[in-house]
Amino acid sequence: MTSVIVDTNVGLVANSQSNADPTCQRKCIERLLQITKEGTLLLDSLGLILHEYLKQKPHGFPQGSGDLFFIWANDNQANPSLCRIVDVTATDGATVDWQVHSYDPDLEEFPLNDDLKGFDRQDRKFVAVSIASKEQPPIINAADSDWHEFEATLSNVGVIVDFICPGTIRGKKLLDP
Repeated sequence: MTSVIVDTNVGLVANSQSNADPTCQRKCIERLLQITKEGTLLLDSLGLILHEYLKQKPHGFPQGSGDLFFIWANDNQANPSLCRIVDVTATDGATVDWQVHSYDPDLEEFPLNDDLKGFDRQDRKFVAVSIASKEQPPIINAADSDWHEFEATLSNVGVIVDFICPGTIRGKKLLDP
């Protein structure tokens, strides 16, 4: 397995925090385990992805496989054999304020493309990391149907989306915003 970027929804599905079916949940658990054993997780230099992961994890004991993955990412972020930090730049020059519940800045690496104007602001960090890495790593997605809407445009700018559960999400939103 090569470098990958993991959308937060994969961990949420692995935790049973969506309307995804049990087969999709199993696929998410298996993929997360595979990444921790054989892959390299790409994270951003601003800490946006890791911050989003850790916001999802409940305080105290992990509740599921997704939580364990989020903890693994946090614990291994500085281990270059497991994780790699990709430089991204906020257009306003800001850095992450860990006290702020949600911070999704405009990123220089996100494509200036009219067809992506409606793309979910919270998911732009994943696209920016993919482009900035210069290696076309897939962005792993499980239950966010918004990625399908922009799949062709993302492909045109060199971003690959790997849909773990493609048959279960076309036209449906399985995660609440």
